[in-house]
Amino acid sequence: MGDQQGGRVGSAGIASVLRYLLAEVHPEDRAPYTMAEVATGAGVSESTLKAIKTGRGNPTFATLESLAEFFQVPAEVWVNPADPAAVIAGHRLEQAKVAAGVVSIALRADGLDAEGMDYVRRSIDQARRAQGLGPAKTGLDLRN
Repeated sequence: MGDQQGGRVGSAGIASVLRYLLAEVHPEDRAPYTMAEVATGAGVSESTLKAIKTGRGNPTFATLESLAEFFQVPAEVWVNPADPAAVIAGHRLEQAKVAAGVVSIALRADGLDAEGMDYVRRSIDQARRAQGLGPAKTGLDLRN
């Protein structure tokens, strides 16, 4: 991958994203994935991962797609000039919006003051707990 106008630059940018994914993208109830877990799950060698992580690798698009799939993030994360956390949060928000009823709930909340929005958030959290889902993973503080 060559230089990208206005975005991250080559191997260093890809390395930065991989380091972010390794440190931050994992199930809440466990520590970050090990290199061995990522290598096995993405179907790449540990040496390839280490090379990418240090900025010495020249990964193929297929490798980057496999890594994105493993971490369940959009492949766009590798090339989007925005912060990886923002790219992932935006992708998750888009996924949530297309889920049944989410857009309808958001439209119904339009115009509510801060107290009303807080009530809606608490109600949703209570419904999630009642269904055994645990807290929502927003990745964003949507109150501001």
